[in-house]
Amino acid sequence: MKVGFIEIKKYSNVSQKVLSNDYFCYFSKFFDVVKLEQSCDNLEEWFKEVTRNRIEYIFLNDWPNPELFRHRTENRIDVNFIILPYVFIPWIERYKEIMRYVGSKDIVIAHSKFLENAFKSLSDKFTLFRMPIPIDCTLFNIVKSKKKSGLDIVFCGRMLPYKGLDILLIALNKIKDKYFFKLHIISEIENQDYMKKFKNIDFNFYFSIKKLVSDFNLKSRVVFYGSLAENQNKKRDILSHADALVHLSTDEGETFGRVITEAFAAGLAVITTKWQALDELVTDYENGFLINIGKGKEIDVNEVSLAIEKLYDQKILSRMQSANILKAKKYDYRIHLKDLQKKLCQT
Repeated sequence: MKVGFIEIKKYSNVSQKVLSNDYFCYFSKFFDVVKLEQSCDNLEEWFKEVTRNRIEYIFLNDWPNPELFRHRTENRIDVNFIILPYVFIPWIERYKEIMRYVGSKDIVIAHSKFLENAFKSLSDKFTLFRMPIPIDCTLFNIVKSKKKSGLDIVFCGRMLPYKGLDILLIALNKIKDKYFFKLHIISEIENQDYMKKFKNIDFNFYFSIKKLVSDFNLKSRVVFYGSLAENQNKKRDILSHADALVHLSTDEGETFGRVITEAFAAGLAVITTKWQALDELVTDYENGFLINIGKGKEIDVNEVSLAIEKLYDQKILSRMQSANILKAKKYDYRIHLKDLQKKLCQT
């Protein structure tokens, strides 16, 4: 089966580029993939190219262009779309627009139950396929030292307030005199070129993080790596040597949480929020801890501190890590792309 894969010319951030490249790699192992130009002023010629290549499905791994759907439907072109929503809530109006033109053979990939329910509220014309954002479990090595006296904790996310890095630092400050820890920050911080290139970074927040680290006297316990989106081997190495991931997101676009499944593959316990799709990945007290979110998106720092303290119990930590090593296999791309292949052949 031939699948058209639209090449994105300009990414909103490096992480999107990495994820797009991963999808291309995964799809190429199960489908005959043909690259297509992202934008074209002449949609008639663009679809002629699709027809010449005998493409049956077009994989949309970027914000959907309603004009593609309209032109396809109004001109009765025999090709279907695979819609991959990166985020949903901020772009709901655009998704509403394309729902006017979707058909039963168009596939919407829902990464989570949260995303599935959101799309069901828009339309029932398309075919829904549940598939998490996949990972390659074979790329992760699990390196854990039983002789460590403290915890290696990872924060991996954008330098924005709703990712909760400030909350994590305040929580760690509360326990610093009682416990030893090392916080590994994988973010745009310290990477000035990256920060200037993309607009989705809050510079005031960046400087407030630097101030917290200094004011709390945590410089010796905090390591900044910058954005490792283009150095995935380094990122996986950091995860593989760590003990836990803390992901305190209240992001409106949080439709899955790939960094959490990557942490699973690296054998980490996970502390995350009861927010949108995140609590579909973590079961409280089984493979991690879930932190409550207030009506105003506030997070109780004491609750975060308490959750971290519980990970110093080696029995609890080991149990959660072992559970996540097994759980990670459920998110491997080989399982889900094979299922998608079957689904497309049946549709």
